[in-house]
Amino acid sequence: MDAKIKGSIEKELLEELGLIKDVELKSKVVKAWSESLMDSNFTSISELQGSGGLDFLVLKNGTQVDHLRAVTRISYALAKGFQSIYSDIKIDYDVLVAGALLHDVGKPREYNRQNQDKWKNSPYKQGNPPARHSVHGYHICLSLDLPLKVAHIVGSHSKEGEFIQRSVEAIIVHYADHIYWQILKVCGYVKEDTY
Repeated sequence: MDAKIKGSIEKELLEELGLIKDVELKSKVVKAWSESLMDSNFTSISELQGSGGLDFLVLKNGTQVDHLRAVTRISYALAKGFQSIYSDIKIDYDVLVAGALLHDVGKPREYNRQNQDKWKNSPYKQGNPPARHSVHGYHICLSLDLPLKVAHIVGSHSKEGEFIQRSVEAIIVHYADHIYWQILKVCGYVKEDTY
């Protein structure tokens, strides 16, 4: 793991990483982002366009860091809100936070402009993109031995999750991600020509 990239991730996600009690899981979250960034032409999460997809739902101001931090905080608050009324609902907060922080870990590959050009020039050879960020992120999580419960959140947070039963934590992250974009869109934080 590149020390500079690792340091940037730990700085960018400092507060939210602090919500994860399991030290090994926290380290694997940083490693997953580090590996994903090193597989692209990015050196920090903040270099990624703040968007729902490349050039789609693009923030007027902000980066992918802002998106990850907000989705994590929204997820955490949703879980706490449910448990304040329904205390018997079991939520694994370490899994929830790790999944929220990693839900877009596949985006560096998808957002890499060199990859985009290659896929656009020959979409019938390998697809455009060959797999969406949620699928690539699921692969990253499993390849680094993150818990399947975390990989499940990453793989099912987007449209792909409509074909399976999501876990409670995955449902929370899915809706936190969705409402993040919907609220910012109607409040004027998203560039109008990108949706």
